[in-house]
Amino acid sequence: MWNDEKSGERAGHIDAQSSFWSDATLHDRRLGLVKLRKEEHSGVLYYRRGSAASHFHPDWLEPSLFETAAVLHLNGVTCALSPSCAASVTRAVALANGHEVKVSLDLNLRLQLWDIDRAQATLIPLLPQVNIVFGTEEEMLALSGRTTLEEALTTIAAQGPAVVVAKRGPLGAVALAGGKRIDHPGFVPPAVVDEVGAGDGFAAGFVSAYLRGAPLDEALRDANLVGAAAVTVADDVSGYPTQAQLEAWVMTWPTGPH
Repeated sequence: MWNDEKSGERAGHIDAQSSFWSDATLHDRRLGLVKLRKEEHSGVLYYRRGSAASHFHPDWLEPSLFETAAVLHLNGVTCALSPSCAASVTRAVALANGHEVKVSLDLNLRLQLWDIDRAQATLIPLLPQVNIVFGTEEEMLALSGRTTLEEALTTIAAQGPAVVVAKRGPLGAVALAGGKRIDHPGFVPPAVVDEVGAGDGFAAGFVSAYLRGAPLDEALRDANLVGAAAVTVADDVSGYPTQAQLEAWVMTWPTGPH
């Protein structure tokens, strides 16, 4: 199904009803694996420590990549993989700032990969250089060390991000910008098939609206719609709507907890 014994071997994947494996190879490094369990006890198992991706080096980032970029979107998982990956993220943020590129960060803490102390020590210093921060309500509380969502949003925003957005799953989402809080109750999708990909879809919907200058409430609405659309299919991305579909569905899909 895959071969990681020799340099350059192509990795394979398993896509079955019970699990999905995603992997990669680089030179003689072993595969990094993510197993999404879809049995009675669903969840995600990570086998990424020491993987090929964890050996990414900051020097591999080409400054020219940032010359025409509109946004740099980062994920906390990358920082968790290794010190060199964390350093690569730090350099990417510096390059983006130097080229006046917007930066968004999805906390995606994944505490199976690192502990909260290391996560805080790595991610908090990035906040002053980031425009948008995404995270689940639980991640916001964990990173900030606060006990309420309001306190967590305020604490993280005080570090510098212009917009802080908490994803609340079926309860929608809340954003804080310029001291103003905006809530959206979320959308009720026509079916819930698989929740994988909802968080990435949420971020994509928000950033897309943000880049075209949409008001914060509209960006939050679009984010919730794309996140809800993601759960209607069995894979990560095929449920994401086109702009035309998004504009139609925000008018027809019911809002509220589901």
